[in-house]
Amino acid sequence: MKRIVLKSALVSAVVALGLSIGTNYEQVKAESIESVKEVEKAKKEEKREKIKSPENVEKVEKVKKLKTVSNKGKNEDKQDGEKKYKKAMKIAEKYFKEKGIILSNNFDDRNYQQAIISLGAAIESFKGKDQEEILEFVGFMDLYENYADNERIAVLKESFDSGVIEEDELEELLSFTPADDIFTSESPELYNTDGMASVMAAAKNGYDNIKARDYARKWTSNTEILRNNKAYPYYSSVNKNCHSCWNDCTNFVSQAIYAGGMKFRGTTNWLSNSNWWYNNAKPSNTWGGAHNFYNHWKDRAAVVSSVSSLQVGDVVNADFKGDGHIDHTAIITKDDGKLSSNKHLTQHTDDYKEKTTLKNWYDKGYKVYGYEMDKASN
Repeated sequence: MKRIVLKSALVSAVVALGLSIGTNYEQVKAESIESVKEVEKAKKEEKREKIKSPENVEKVEKVKKLKTVSNKGKNEDKQDGEKKYKKAMKIAEKYFKEKGIILSNNFDDRNYQQAIISLGAAIESFKGKDQEEILEFVGFMDLYENYADNERIAVLKESFDSGVIEEDELEELLSFTPADDIFTSESPELYNTDGMASVMAAAKNGYDNIKARDYARKWTSNTEILRNNKAYPYYSSVNKNCHSCWNDCTNFVSQAIYAGGMKFRGTTNWLSNSNWWYNNAKPSNTWGGAHNFYNHWKDRAAVVSSVSSLQVGDVVNADFKGDGHIDHTAIITKDDGKLSSNKHLTQHTDDYKEKTTLKNWYDKGYKVYGYEMDKASN
């Protein structure tokens, strides 16, 4: 009987100990989970504070809704545009068909929008009434595309206000920052002969405008053979070697100024406007996107106040409709005076070598942003 009692007591003690251990385990487990939650909460709060820093808040406040066609709304503007620009659509369709590109003729197709807007840089390919039709259609589409951009801006701003936006999304939001109201005037300033293009020497920052000019001249051609340097295959590869299937203007100019000695900035974050670089995996947005290029170089080189300050090797951006979104990039490869008509441009999409001048841009109502590359930070 004594053994049975002892055995029973031992069992009871073991059971009690087991319950105690189980209870402690569950308690420790619960406390650990709570601790992890607190750590995650603290990390989220830290991330939110970093994202919502005064500096970022100030930057985001500059991102505004882009100007659209009218106050009627997207659907009505689309219907009006499809009626009004029937002739321009046919002209554009024929133009691209000759290049082997079939357009969708869908106003809401981003590729179609970009194709039409790109004609603002190829306007000299059209003559007379056709040029007028295309120029007006480009202006319409430049504003119509902003409906989609404004929708994206609204989504990103909501995420920012909630403090849940990711870093790459924040960079995307900031990329919509409109161009400053500091642009290059066509009116010449008192001309300084020291800035003449005939001065053909490397600048103090290491930029050689003649090397940039020569590169641009070499790689501007209306043939499929010479258009793209094989050292920069990214855009060709993602477009399956269709040389006419993307807007190459900024990629081309970036190559030229890199050949002239402008150095890469950054190596990883391809969305950041602070970076400018190329690699075959994926270049920075500032390398191949006109508006992104502007966002980088307006700070790195600054926008000159007068066209007379620009010379060979300097770069210019164009905003076709003045909506604050940069549409095109070109490089000056010939300069024979202080006026806009003396600044001869070389570009891609369309591929022109000194076929047009800055005067053509001003005459079409484009807003121009020019950079003295020899004075850029390098």
